[in-house]
Amino acid sequence: MMNTLLKQIFLAITLASLTTSTFAYTEKQKLDYCATAGSWAAQTIANEEKIQNPRLDRDKVTSVLISRTKMKDINDKKIQVPNLGDLYLQTIMVSIPYINDEKKPAVFIASSIISAEECSISNPSYFILQK
Repeated sequence: MMNTLLKQIFLAITLASLTTSTFAYTEKQKLDYCATAGSWAAQTIANEEKIQNPRLDRDKVTSVLISRTKMKDINDKKIQVPNLGDLYLQTIMVSIPYINDEKKPAVFIASSIISAEECSISNPSYFILQK
């Protein structure tokens, strides 16, 4: 009987910890992650640019959120995708330094469509601000 009770307690604790970790982040925190240096958009730019310029140090990428706007249709109704939620147009500034800081960092402005559930709904569209 005690063994069964311990198993039930262990199962309850395990389920609670799994549920907590799944829902631990708020929608804002999830969206904010999409603007970090480790996000899909920033890393996509770093990887593509590193191929063209091996002197860039992709391990030291930084990213700053410029703007994030909830997407709406012509009737001002928010645009949602099943299982992904509300869509946002996000613009970030990505900076990639050169190895040994030999030059000023390369800087890019990138925009992409994101949601709280997925940072890579669209490929980032970007241009070079400084190279």
